[in-house]
Amino acid sequence: MVNTAESSSAATVSSAGAAAGTATSAAAAPGNGGRARIALIGTGGRSEMYIRAIFGNYASTAELVAFSDVNPGRVEFYQKLIQELGAPGPVASFDPADLTAFIQANAIDRVVVTTPDYTHADYIVEALRAGADVVVEKPLTIDAEAAAASPRPCRRPAATWWSPSTTATRRATAPSRRSSRAA
Repeated sequence: MVNTAESSSAATVSSAGAAAGTATSAAAAPGNGGRARIALIGTGGRSEMYIRAIFGNYASTAELVAFSDVNPGRVEFYQKLIQELGAPGPVASFDPADLTAFIQANAIDRVVVTTPDYTHADYIVEALRAGADVVVEKPLTIDAEAAAASPRPCRRPAATWWSPSTTATRRATAPSRRSSRAA
């Protein structure tokens, strides 16, 4: 498993250049209204901050399309939570092993990674290669080997590190740029 030394800031990694042409336009998605299509992988405690933001302050610019976790009980818990937050119905869930296929089949704009630290790098790299932007809380990885390997997919225009988690939340829930990337 790919895994750097811990950073003290939240990280947002964008793959704006790589996402061009990899999936259909989010603006073309029926009923989407041009909102960022978000998949969340890992449903631990940190994920609730993003879910509440998506269904709260950023409901007009973001859409939670799906979440994934190895623990079915957590998926069930968050399905209930999103109903309480006003979701019209349950969102999709997918096996973490199917991340690439899910991103590509569902025109996902951003993947929010809230898994245990030692798994971050694998999901970040996979999501970037599949054409999605990635938002991840620190650390990017937990060992030097992964630190050397992980940045390669991140060496694209707009790769940025942000500090406050509120900035990361705003970035994760910003309107979709997929239609402008496809041009």
